[in-house]
Amino acid sequence: MDIGVFGIGLMGKPLAERLLQANYSVTVYNRTINKAQELESLGAKVAQTPLEAIQRAEVLILMLTDATAIREVLLNTETANKLQNRTIIQNRVNIKL
Repeated sequence: MDIGVFGIGLMGKPLAERLLQANYSVTVYNRTINKAQELESLGAKVAQTPLEAIQRAEVLILMLTDATAIREVLLNTETANKLQNRTIIQNRVNIKL
């Protein structure tokens, strides 16, 4: 199974690391590319664009900041019509200060 992890932050990075340790094929995408590149040495494929990550993965795991980030990354004119036949798992966290 090919898995795409979108958002390599506090939760996305450890998740991607665990998937790699479990021998899954993992493609990572982050809007700040150097965060994604940190996982390359562990075996992750680094996508330069969201479209590239979508094309490589059957399962997309979203660890993005909020709905705005999801719209920017996945629901734009370039990527929205490429989500067919993909399983999308979205992390939803509500934080109230």
